[in-house]
Amino acid sequence: MVRPVSVVVNTYNRADALRKALGSLRQLDYPCFEVVVVNGPSSDRTGDVLAEFADQVKVVRCEDRNLSRSRNLGIANASGEIVAFIDDDAYPDPAWLDDLVAGFDGDEVAAVGGPVYNHTGTAFQARYSVATRFGEAWVDEELNPTEYLARPRGRTFPYTIGTNSAFLRRRLVEIGGFDEQFDYYLDETDVCCRLLDRGHLVKLVDRGFVYHKFLASDVRTPNRGIRNRYSIIRNIVYFALRHAVPVSSFYEVCQSLVATMERNRADYRWSIEAGYLTEADYEQYLQDIPRAFDAGLEAWRTGPRTRAADWFAGVETRFLPMPVLRPAADKLHVCLVAFGYRSRGLDGSGRSVDALATGLAAGGHVVHVLTRSSAHSTVDLESGVWVHRVAPRGHESLVDELRKIHDRRRVDVVQLPRHGAEQIVKMLPGDLLTVAGVPREAVRAPAGARLERNEERDAGTNMVENITRYYRRLLGARPDGTPVEETEDLEVIAAPRGPDGDDAAAPDATPAEVPAPAAAVPEDGDAGGGSFGERVPENIRRLAFSRAWFHQVDLGHGIVSPGIDDSPAKLQRLGLPASFRGSSVIDVGAYDGFFSFEAERRGADRVVAADHFCWTLDGMCDGRGFDIAHWALRSRVEKRLIKVEDLSPETVGTFDYVLFLGVLYHSQDPLRYLRNVHSICARTAIVETHVDGIDYDRPMMVFYPGAILNRDPSNFWGPNLACVQEMLLEVGFKRAELLGHYGDRAVFHAHR
Repeated sequence: MVRPVSVVVNTYNRADALRKALGSLRQLDYPCFEVVVVNGPSSDRTGDVLAEFADQVKVVRCEDRNLSRSRNLGIANASGEIVAFIDDDAYPDPAWLDDLVAGFDGDEVAAVGGPVYNHTGTAFQARYSVATRFGEAWVDEELNPTEYLARPRGRTFPYTIGTNSAFLRRRLVEIGGFDEQFDYYLDETDVCCRLLDRGHLVKLVDRGFVYHKFLASDVRTPNRGIRNRYSIIRNIVYFALRHAVPVSSFYEVCQSLVATMERNRADYRWSIEAGYLTEADYEQYLQDIPRAFDAGLEAWRTGPRTRAADWFAGVETRFLPMPVLRPAADKLHVCLVAFGYRSRGLDGSGRSVDALATGLAAGGHVVHVLTRSSAHSTVDLESGVWVHRVAPRGHESLVDELRKIHDRRRVDVVQLPRHGAEQIVKMLPGDLLTVAGVPREAVRAPAGARLERNEERDAGTNMVENITRYYRRLLGARPDGTPVEETEDLEVIAAPRGPDGDDAAAPDATPAEVPAPAAAVPEDGDAGGGSFGERVPENIRRLAFSRAWFHQVDLGHGIVSPGIDDSPAKLQRLGLPASFRGSSVIDVGAYDGFFSFEAERRGADRVVAADHFCWTLDGMCDGRGFDIAHWALRSRVEKRLIKVEDLSPETVGTFDYVLFLGVLYHSQDPLRYLRNVHSICARTAIVETHVDGIDYDRPMMVFYPGAILNRDPSNFWGPNLACVQEMLLEVGFKRAELLGHYGDRAVFHAHR
């Protein structure tokens, strides 16, 4: 039996985002859900947007800006067995509710949460969310903590992020719903902690994706900097006093809160340096700390503000199913490849692809458009169409993205442009129907003609009927052996294999080799001569996107290297000095040089980038990324090819600061590495590393045989926090401070 779900959307002054969020819910596959919108004291056009969805959603008013109270009103007005939450600046994958509901597979499961993509749509904001009773939180990208951390009174536990969470309604009512002491921040973490303490299971699942745009608000700047942290600080204090004191000590709570404030200070200073926040924001933060601590303490003294069960029972509303655009069983899943989609207007084939994509999406089908990006890869929902802008690496990058889409949800039809189609189709899985060209039915006018707005709407309506019928005819033709029809403007270039897997028309599953652009870098000191000409954006962009990167290096002109590491986020956690002026810095294990160039940007008198392992292999580990960035930035950073084992005052000299980031756990002999770091450090070493066994107080290390850690045979050790500190002291540092730990990573400052 299908379990009814109530989707609660809490909103305030985000009319345009709310319209998009509600529209995205109509694209869901799940057959039985309602939507409850709880509108705060909004003063924009939110009321007009809700009027557009009259008779489709329940609307509730929350008179003040308290997210927990708004959530409780949503629960009270929910008629479903399960209550799911999504933010007003987010939109779900069509299979979202199916995946979350499937997680409620046992009586012990009270809450289920899924992964959340950040504003780019390609990187996770939260994969598996973990918190401590001290109010610390982080994201684990690799290991689902449900099985080993979901237990009563655990100091560390999994929780569901607010924009992608689902709860059994009766379990929420049993615990009094959300604690309204939390105006926002840690509200869902508190609920999960209380559910776990009652013996229920909080379960994190691998699917059920939500895309969170993380839009600006009165506490968050347009560039996503957190300006006002008063409520965050207050709620951390209240949360820690409520949940940590019973399982630890007041002394530990105080220590944790002080460390949290120090991390916030470091984050503010970095944000100011990066231009995200101002000195005035920082001064306000310093003034807010004592007030927020007092308010958090007073909230703890006052006690929780939860609701009695009869309060939730006081609202009687009927279940109001939201109409979906098309039942799941009747949906097509279509991927369109279109170079330059919506980048230079919509003429000719571009207009045809747009009409095809938006028309099919309006008809309730799942439609993806894959196009190229000149910068970062992104995924956005535009006019009901999932638009994937992919950083270029030849055709392979588009094909990789298409494979990911196909792995999550079987693609029915791939539509390619005629130009380049044969090259692309050789790389695709052999079970895809692939066609080239744009069907004439996609637009009523001849190619290249301009359509008026009302004609576009008519074309879209006509297209949905005709193209849906056409695709279904193609899909139905192959399995029974009948020929696939081709038309003047639509060519079938690859069809799914037949039931026996011997269809001669299926493409070869072996990917074709497509050569990447050449990427030679001009010699140091070359002002832009040679084969690449001047240091102009086109040449820098060509070099940046001609290879794979690890770091995300800002190369200027709005160009950022497409690295797999979230380098800017890591930088915020390191606690680097705001200025290195008057100091020397060596970056050991520099890789693509993000942190070397950052030290230079912060005014260091001398910076040396040292590496060997990541500069002597093939592909991403060949040192060319550093060379490209060095050339593009006209950097003065000195490049030194040297192993960590060979570092000494005699080989490299000594430095005020040693950056030793992401290297320690790659060593078979960690103490030897740290002794060498100590020998070249005149003032401070900043060590960032993978850690394990953080619940153990005594120094210990976990050994990873083979390639069991992240499938990387160069990962050997996972020391715990105490072990790293003791090793730093053992090799001669006078003080070793833990700056902070984030999931399985930690940062230490060691001082001579």
